Amino acid sequence: MKIPLFRLLFFGLILTLSSCVTVYQLSPAKNNFNYKNDIEYEVYGMSSASQQATGNSRIVAKKGYTFVSVKTKVTNKTNETIDIDFSEVSLLDLVNKVKYPVSFVYQATVVSIPAKNKTTLGPQKSLKRILLISYPDKMKPELLEINGERYEIQFSK
Repeated sequence: MKIPLFRLLFFGLILTLSSCVTVYQLSPAKNNFNYKNDIEYEVYGMSSASQQATGNSRIVAKKGYTFVSVKTKVTNKTNETIDIDFSEVSLLDLVNKVKYPVSFVYQATVVSIPAKNKTTLGPQKSLKRILLISYPDKMKPELLEINGERYEIQFSK
């Protein structure tokens, strides 16, 4: 039995659209977190989706979870090179304080290019990374933790 091409394309379109993306509206200029006084983490974008492209493949979140993409900019305001470990960053649920660690780190580019969890940052330099975190899909990510220090993410009203 042959399936018409139109039906096949329609079915493919339905599968593609079932992966909705939620974009969180962040409060401008209120998501800059001073970590250790001279290191600034800025969250400049957040979204969630049930699946994520990873260069030449695609990963799908476990049932009941979504992937939250946290777009960050880290600025070294010191005069020394510092070590940064993105595996020390996690999202917490506001009620139970359960930690959801970073699953993947990507360069902040149009195409998903993997990056290492650990890197160095020169004096007076910045770098942008996208942190992918598996998070419960019915909850809004409101707390960010960096090496044990917690910061509340501010959203637009």
